[in-house]
Amino acid sequence: LEQTQIISEDDRLAEVLADGTVFTTNPSVYDTWCRLNLNNFPFDHQECEINIGSWVYTANETQITTNQTEIRLDVAGTIYEGNSEWEVTRIRAEIKQSIDDGEHFREVWYFITLNRRASYYIYVLLVPTFIVTTLCIIGLFTPLDNFGNRSERVPENQ
Repeated sequence: LEQTQIISEDDRLAEVLADGTVFTTNPSVYDTWCRLNLNNFPFDHQECEINIGSWVYTANETQITTNQTEIRLDVAGTIYEGNSEWEVTRIRAEIKQSIDDGEHFREVWYFITLNRRASYYIYVLLVPTFIVTTLCIIGLFTPLDNFGNRSERVPENQ
């Protein structure tokens, strides 16, 4: 997981409510990887998992929440930029709790479902491969002269 900060720590703001609740944000861009199952390539779909949580503060010291369990990408105002290879079809979030050394920690797990856009691979890989294979097979059974005779290219009497 690689993180790129959008706003430096010195420029971030925190909101403190009258009851002592503190809200702060960490606007960042995260780069992560997902293990792919390529059995149905190029007609595959993948589900990637991303978990975000604090391993410093326990569940008693922080409260990690999400305001949505199903994130809709077709809503106006959504900041989602598409990709020519993948289509994001679903994003859902769950709050999970884990235990480490007797301490409870909370994490937000995001499950992202991706469908591969197969048209590129059909036109660049499958169609040319089919055409070349067909031409090779036809070439094996095509006569070498205009009269329909199959003859050797190298004469026998030399």
